[in-house]
Amino acid sequence: LTTLQEQCCLADGCYELLVSDSFNDGIDAPGGYVLRDPNGERIIDNLPSGNFGNLSSIAGNFGFCVPTGSVDLRPEWCDRDDLPSDAIIRCFTDPSVTAEYGVNDANSGYQWRFFEPNGSYIRYMFVSHANPSDPSKP
Repeated sequence: LTTLQEQCCLADGCYELLVSDSFNDGIDAPGGYVLRDPNGERIIDNLPSGNFGNLSSIAGNFGFCVPTGSVDLRPEWCDRDDLPSDAIIRCFTDPSVTAEYGVNDANSGYQWRFFEPNGSYIRYMFVSHANPSDPSKP
């Protein structure tokens, strides 16, 4: 098992990460890759399943942007692959989002993007104050 770490600085903006394999068999399990921000937070996590054939990239040529958002999912909702499509996802509260409650409810709230790093799945979710997933919380 070999671990390779590369560090680079990216200017604020949006990027696409393409991981290619010339033998067309991906990275042997339990291998894979993780892209982290300067604080060590995961941006893209493809561990331990590096099973991607010749190319791993986010579906639809979507990439990632830095800096990432400041709101994190609660730990108990991270790294879950057993949730149904109608599951309620919980995050930590962002005071600037909460301050918009009752002001522009239809266009303020939280937006998330969930994806499988090998390109098979991508989903955007916007939970507005007008249509909260948890009616007891703004």
